[in-house]
Amino acid sequence: MTKSTNETHVETEDKEKPVVEIERKELATKEILRCINEHGICPLNHPIKIGDITLTGARRVRRALVNDRIEAVRFSMDQYSMELPDAITTFVAGRILVFGQFHSETNKDGEIIKCSLTNEMEVPVDTLMYSDFSEYVNLAYMMGKN
Repeated sequence: MTKSTNETHVETEDKEKPVVEIERKELATKEILRCINEHGICPLNHPIKIGDITLTGARRVRRALVNDRIEAVRFSMDQYSMELPDAITTFVAGRILVFGQFHSETNKDGEIIKCSLTNEMEVPVDTLMYSDFSEYVNLAYMMGKN
């Protein structure tokens, strides 16, 4: 069974043009951790919007380097005049993660068996700073996993 796990598409026909409504399904923490551990992709329950683009997932493109942390501390000091762990982690996320649209395949029991990310792009740190904190926790976990 192929479908987007956190989106249900409903098409309605209007006389002038069709309308597509998207209904989002929130994933449980267990499902998110399973996607991270088995597929290396973190679905986002609270999408990031950049203009008219909606990003519903993320994946790590490389492991963080010591230099990433050094530059993140410098960023935190420049922006906030102190070392803030959340600002540091968010800065590193902006360097090592890409974001895109999350898609998945489920089995007959509704469990995710395959997932992917399309339309990947980097997200600036100032955008990530204003994302939902529950997503931050999942992204931090994904960044640290081996």
